[in-house]
Amino acid sequence: MKIKGFALTAIALSVVVGLSACGGGDSSSTTSATSTTTTTGPITAFGSIFVNSTEFDTSSANITIDGVAATEVDLKVGMIVSVQNDGTNKAMDVSFNDEVEGIVTSIIDVTNGQVEVMGQTITIDDNTIFDSNVVDILDLSMVKEGNVIEVSGYSDGMGTITATRIEVKATAYTIGEELEVKGIVANYTPDIGSGTFQIGGLTVFYADENILPTGFGDGMYVEVESMEALNDLGQLVASKVSPMSTDMENDDYELKGMIMEISGVDLLDGTIKINNKTFIIDANTQFTGADTSKFIVGALVEVEAYKNVDGDLVAKTVEFEDKMGMVNAPLKGKVVTVDITDVNIGTITLDDINQSVVLVNNDTIMKDNSAADIQAFNLQDIAVDNYLMIKVTETISAIDNSTILTATKLTRKNVPAAMPETPTPGAGTGPV
Repeated sequence: MKIKGFALTAIALSVVVGLSACGGGDSSSTTSATSTTTTTGPITAFGSIFVNSTEFDTSSANITIDGVAATEVDLKVGMIVSVQNDGTNKAMDVSFNDEVEGIVTSIIDVTNGQVEVMGQTITIDDNTIFDSNVVDILDLSMVKEGNVIEVSGYSDGMGTITATRIEVKATAYTIGEELEVKGIVANYTPDIGSGTFQIGGLTVFYADENILPTGFGDGMYVEVESMEALNDLGQLVASKVSPMSTDMENDDYELKGMIMEISGVDLLDGTIKINNKTFIIDANTQFTGADTSKFIVGALVEVEAYKNVDGDLVAKTVEFEDKMGMVNAPLKGKVVTVDITDVNIGTITLDDINQSVVLVNNDTIMKDNSAADIQAFNLQDIAVDNYLMIKVTETISAIDNSTILTATKLTRKNVPAAMPETPTPGAGTGPV
């Protein structure tokens, strides 16, 4: 396959720079100069931070991780964060809360990237970032039952999480360390002063009903915290149960997440729930990225919404995450050239068998696994002769029919002792 480097650079960059300037969509009809916006999605790169295609300046932001004050150094690629800003892309608040931090209870299928953490089924895909605080655990194949891992990702609230980031915290749980899990309450069974309920496949036991929030019952979306290991029945012993906030205080929302609930007869009159927030779907809502048959519980979508006069969130656009054009085998090779037009926008030419020219943009997940191990890694840190593994999508230019390769995930690694041959895009399988 021949890739036209000059055509790719000129055409693709003009498209991406134009899209980046849009900041994820036109919200002029609902956003005023004094409105506040919440953007929720995974961090893809730094420079300050990139979330949902937008770079946010965090220089004066209040940053919290699981409710504890933090700094930008504590933020990691793959963390799903909520960024509050005033419409100028200058972040006022950045908050991160994991979906589950707990004990691995089952290795379901390493080949297909599935493990169980305290009753929650975690799926790892090509875009999942894997980090470890344990030197002997370098990837998912080394994870064992009893290990403690923290997961950030897209949850359906009922026990299924697609991980954007996994971090191994310890080889085994130590009593007194915090365990936590989020989800929708099911099978609530109160007893005299105590009782049980389920979060996904996990049974939670509470010894004191006073730790339950007001109105507790099936269907409530909660976070459960524990300072104990699983008991002899495999139950999580709760020390605190908190309702998850619906957070409806801002004017506009841009949210990437998994559909938890759909109500309504059709796509012109109904609601969807994502991350415990309900969005109204009406005749003006635009759907992009896939056929509307994909509009089902569990689908991964990005929603742009505004708050109407009644205080409800109304979806302007719903974009489906579509893997059409995804090339299975990653490109591998040394960097020949780097052309940068913005902090994280540009093209990279590799020395692989195709001399591939790859477009990098604000959605590209950037990770440095080389000896340099730069935390705030972005395109400007890449130099000639660096060794890269890049997952890409293929599209065909409508202008000259050339192939455009766009990086979805870029990982810098140490140069291998024996340079592998990169297969032609479209062949082979396996994560980066």
